[in-house]
Amino acid sequence: MIQSIRKNPPSIIDAHSHTPLNRYMPFINRQCLTFSFIAFIALFTPGIQADFKAGASMVDISPAQYPVRVNGSFTERSATQAADKLFAKALALDDGRQQIILCVVDSCMVPRTLIDRAKSDASRATGIPMSQMMVSATHTHSAPSAMGCLGSRVDPRYAAMLPDRIARSMVNAVNRLKPARIGWAQMEDWKHTFNRRWIRRPDKVFNDPFGQNNVRAHMHPGHENPDATGPSGPVDPELSVMALQTMDGEPLAVFANYSMHYFGSPLLSADYYGRFAEHIANQMNAGADFVAIMSQGTSGDLMWMDYGVPRENINDDGYAEEMANLTAALVKGIEWHETAPLRIAQNSLSLAYRIPGPGRLAWAEQEVEKMGNRLPRSQPEIYAKESIYLHERQQTELILQALRIGDLGITAIPNEVFAITGLKLKRQSPLTNMFNISLANGAEGYIPPPEQHALGGYTTWAARTAGLEINAEPRIVESLLKLLEEVSDRPRRALKETDGPYAQSIQKSNPMAYWRLEEMSMPVAHDITGRYNAHFEEGVALHLPGADERIGYQAPIPPAKNAFSYHQINRSTHFAGGRLNAKLPLGNDYTIEFWLWNGLPADSRAVTGYVFSRGRDGDPDASGEHLGIGGTQQPHLAGRLFLFNGNKQNQILGGRNTLAFQAWHHVVFVREGDQVRVHLDGRTQPEIDGVFSHTIPEGEDALFLGGRNDNLFNFEGKLDEIAIYDRSLSPDEIEAHYKASALAPPSKITATGPVAHPMTPEASIKKIHIRDGYEIELVAREPLTMDPVAIDWDTQGNLWVIEMADYPLGLDGKGQQGGRVRMLEDLNRDGIYDQQSLFTDSLSFPTGILTWRGGIIVTAAPEILFLRDTNMDGKADSREVLVSGLSTGNQQLRANGLRWGLDGWVYCASGGHHGNYGIGTKLRSRAGETLVGSRDFRFRPDTGELEPVSGPSQNGRIRDNWGRWFGTQNMRPLWHYVLPDHYLRRNPHIAAPNPTQLVVTPLGPEVFPASVPEKRFHSFNEAGHFTSACGGMFYRDNVLWPEAAGKQHAFTCEPFHNLVQHHLVTDEGVSFSAERDAPEGVLDFFASEDRWCRPVMTRTGPDGAL
Repeated sequence: MIQSIRKNPPSIIDAHSHTPLNRYMPFINRQCLTFSFIAFIALFTPGIQADFKAGASMVDISPAQYPVRVNGSFTERSATQAADKLFAKALALDDGRQQIILCVVDSCMVPRTLIDRAKSDASRATGIPMSQMMVSATHTHSAPSAMGCLGSRVDPRYAAMLPDRIARSMVNAVNRLKPARIGWAQMEDWKHTFNRRWIRRPDKVFNDPFGQNNVRAHMHPGHENPDATGPSGPVDPELSVMALQTMDGEPLAVFANYSMHYFGSPLLSADYYGRFAEHIANQMNAGADFVAIMSQGTSGDLMWMDYGVPRENINDDGYAEEMANLTAALVKGIEWHETAPLRIAQNSLSLAYRIPGPGRLAWAEQEVEKMGNRLPRSQPEIYAKESIYLHERQQTELILQALRIGDLGITAIPNEVFAITGLKLKRQSPLTNMFNISLANGAEGYIPPPEQHALGGYTTWAARTAGLEINAEPRIVESLLKLLEEVSDRPRRALKETDGPYAQSIQKSNPMAYWRLEEMSMPVAHDITGRYNAHFEEGVALHLPGADERIGYQAPIPPAKNAFSYHQINRSTHFAGGRLNAKLPLGNDYTIEFWLWNGLPADSRAVTGYVFSRGRDGDPDASGEHLGIGGTQQPHLAGRLFLFNGNKQNQILGGRNTLAFQAWHHVVFVREGDQVRVHLDGRTQPEIDGVFSHTIPEGEDALFLGGRNDNLFNFEGKLDEIAIYDRSLSPDEIEAHYKASALAPPSKITATGPVAHPMTPEASIKKIHIRDGYEIELVAREPLTMDPVAIDWDTQGNLWVIEMADYPLGLDGKGQQGGRVRMLEDLNRDGIYDQQSLFTDSLSFPTGILTWRGGIIVTAAPEILFLRDTNMDGKADSREVLVSGLSTGNQQLRANGLRWGLDGWVYCASGGHHGNYGIGTKLRSRAGETLVGSRDFRFRPDTGELEPVSGPSQNGRIRDNWGRWFGTQNMRPLWHYVLPDHYLRRNPHIAAPNPTQLVVTPLGPEVFPASVPEKRFHSFNEAGHFTSACGGMFYRDNVLWPEAAGKQHAFTCEPFHNLVQHHLVTDEGVSFSAERDAPEGVLDFFASEDRWCRPVMTRTGPDGAL
């Protein structure tokens, strides 16, 4: 018999069935690892307790046929084999009254349609209602595509077979039900997960795929990247485990839960989740029927890399083993129970998609129409298709679940939930032992909290991977908390702050407002006095680590008694363009006290940031009083506190000490009539002290933290513990408050990037590894030439060098042109250049050079110039513009790579990184104007004839001895232009196919560096792969390698990894294939340990050397 008590919309199922249940469940005990027997009985009586049973099963879900499509990346991938097996693992639980099945699948995402099909089949076979089943994905990015997303299609064969395998796993678990014991435990593991989504500096914002310059936060910034100011959210470090054993004490199953996105593994693979299972089975000496599961927590913004420190050298197996060791240790401490009442509640929640507006929809339709039937190749194309998908569907329905197993609470949420969402649920759940399973019962993409949408970035871009309405997260949290109240028969816990000695000392001083900034949700900052709540504006990140003694971004120390929040982690708010605003009736005597952590170097802009401000919102004169940190406008105040009272009075009072970068400082602003004081780090002697004119408009009571009243140079960093007083604090009171924090003033440090010091040329040469049998020789060095980016030889053997001295912001930081061309001569003919002459300078970011008719042709966008020395004084005195109209956008995306073709034309790479970059480019020459768009082009210097050719190539357009052309782009070290554009143009009535064939595969192929690996600062690919391919060439001599029919030697530079890779290129039909030359082994042909060694161009020299 099955008894069901239902409420709408939630349903509480209290059912009795003789059918056994599925697999093992996760558990979390947030306070301790042992339980009081008396408390357990009190919670779980009444009536007779039936025997508790459990069953576990795993079914192989590896594909039966290859190749298979693989999602989990922007573009579609394909796999022809499996590196390890994939499984659907199920746990069935039965308390004699209620049955529950939990199933975790080795997949990136599984859509609700497939999950419901699997649940339906399992329900028919077992009699267990679908609402008593939970199916989730691990989120491996190396599994077959069970659903289409971004640039990947679903694999129809695999999707057709997957539901049956999932159902079989659940049914098998039910059929294996047997009497069992259950236990759970949890610990905080801060070592294995970190926030991967970092806030970018305001001057380092980049465009989203829709062309809007709004990406203030983005994932994978790179280790110690100076372009980032800190993580955009907190971490949920809890490792939770629910374990099951037979009545004889034999391990039956382990169900673990941890919030870490995935590690990264070859195709196809279960990723670290599979290796974790193998390691823990060995640790526990488990038998063949033992099933181990690692489920996914709330890791939408978490990953294993700590980007605040140098990269740790660890692989997926090592990571999995460490996680298994921790889990096994938890299992050893578990108290086992022979009863554990079960309850499950389910709710459906309808949510809207963020559909495109009319303008974006029209753009998307145009993009998709241009694509035809081919797959998208660029982010704009991908998101154009996704926009149409959202427009067609408009809304969706989510299945949400809450479970209780004993006194363990579990929630199940579809897809990628941020860590702060998991913390909200854990902090407010009626059940103190609690964990969350994401990617459960469907796939709805990233679900960021509302404040994260304002920061932009990949996890917010509207698509199937992040398409829900902006307020989806709070609605989901509220629905899940109601479900938890239902299954526990208790109200949710209130969010409460705890007060340490510092917070107590502030309250004893009777502030009129005190904002602790512990908030987890927008928009209210709660005043703990209950009088003056403040409001956050868009452009903040919540619940970051608060004031402590450490420098940088480190995660909070695991909870211990601290001066701010006692046994809780002290929290703060990170300001990234937004402000905190409030209305307070302050008179002529008042005090503002707070802690600040500055994340922006003092040489970044005119004012590093305004921290506190009073005045009318939006006042163009900025009348009022404003406390800021100095920048470049007043060099003597760079990094120091200063006061400013508006553009009319224009009074400035400056501080004495430079603030430590990325460190917490205690700051107190005091006004007593016309006199002001600013105290730093508890010192009784003021940092600033003087008469300061009142310029606040009469009756104005607006107050801003984190920015100025006119939003100019808003603060970039964290604020904590803001207290407002309607009186002036004495120096002794300020000192007492600071002493209550038990912190010492931070040491003065300045903003620095990763520590990698430049070497002498002689030392750097010794750090370069060359393939055995070859030697390397230094032929030119500083100061003979500096900042080289391109080279060419003239007929006399002189080396001409392009020097991009103005990269990236110009010589003065404001665009002043500073590119140069030098000619290097080898006077004694010993092979080493020993004399230089400056041929020309003041060029705009020059990129390419070609010697011609006693002069040089140079690409210096927006022009291609022909420069000559007509009076033989070694200086260019003749300047002719051959081509104009070149794109002048990103300095890394400009026309380059001048090369002669066998046909007598000069070929030029346009510099674009995708097919829409510079789409409207029109070039002008003596022959007239030509629409080139984003393609490469060729021209005749004599006549001015110009026409587009297939492209774009980003850095370097090269040919072999037979006149066949090749290109390069960041992740594509070599492709072949199979179909020349001038042939395709002969028939304008057909849509031409993609003219390129990737020669070096796959996308972002592996590199083999000698330097310590780093994550690329703005790439989605892992370190150890091509991310900055450029400056390639075909070796065109026979000195280093003899000629061989059908084989050629190509080279591509990879400056980020400090290497040059050698490709052995083989004829293959109408195109080519390539492979690394076997003798190169563990390092590439040229690989330097010196991080300052950045090869950007390879050429075949006049002597046959490389």
